[in-house]
Amino acid sequence: MKVYFIKDYCTPDWPLSVTREMRLIPQEEEHYHDCYEIMIALSDGGSCAVGGVSYPVHAGSIFLCKPEDSHSFIMPVGNSIGNIMFKPEILCKAGQKLLKLIPSGVFRIFTENNFDQLLAMLAGMERELTEKTEGYRCYTGAVMQFFLTSIYRRINDMPDMAGISGNDEMEIILDYIREHYQGKISLQLLGELIGRSAVYTGKLFHQVTRCCFSKYLLRYRLGKAQELLRNSRLTITEIAYHTGFFDSSHFTRSFEKNCGMLPLAYRRKYRRQFVP
Repeated sequence: MKVYFIKDYCTPDWPLSVTREMRLIPQEEEHYHDCYEIMIALSDGGSCAVGGVSYPVHAGSIFLCKPEDSHSFIMPVGNSIGNIMFKPEILCKAGQKLLKLIPSGVFRIFTENNFDQLLAMLAGMERELTEKTEGYRCYTGAVMQFFLTSIYRRINDMPDMAGISGNDEMEIILDYIREHYQGKISLQLLGELIGRSAVYTGKLFHQVTRCCFSKYLLRYRLGKAQELLRNSRLTITEIAYHTGFFDSSHFTRSFEKNCGMLPLAYRRKYRRQFVP
């Protein structure tokens, strides 16, 4: 599977790339990045798959891909897109914290009524990064934080994120999942971490991520399994164990259902040429 590196698109001291382009090829095969990527559809038509889930492309659609997310797209030649690649260090601490709470996928925060605002935002960042006038890092970093805040507020229908205690609770929960996804995790256990009931924790999880806990955990584990299939020589049984399934048959069924192919087929198709 092809990997895109952000160092090839920007200066090393400011890991942010913003471009607008017209598609010259109809399809981009499945790939991933060593950074975050936001693809913004400026025209209707086509589809984009993120983490094995396919979404239709509409003007104003925003696709957020995290470093571990494989993704691909198909769209008509001549369609226009905006592309943003960045690493979290361009954001302030509050912005980095917010970024963790935004799930991968597609969002609609711009419509015909505010589409000009989207175009102006992209053009402004692109100009600043090209000209590198004094303060361009401050300008582009601030616009990115505004952009990510708009996505977060949109998906949670919250007029103001200030003072919402659930943000701190969710950071604890998500950090725990990232560190302990190989083991058994339940809403009751996560609730105990933040001093809440399992019912409250489940509602909070869905409110913040727009995804139920069990589906989020499954997708996270499958994403880690994809990494191991591409980059290791572990057996399917070992990968199942290392990613929290404890049953290779259940792992194989879940992988095929959610990723569209068996684990071994995925490994043959996407395994890197040189695996230590």
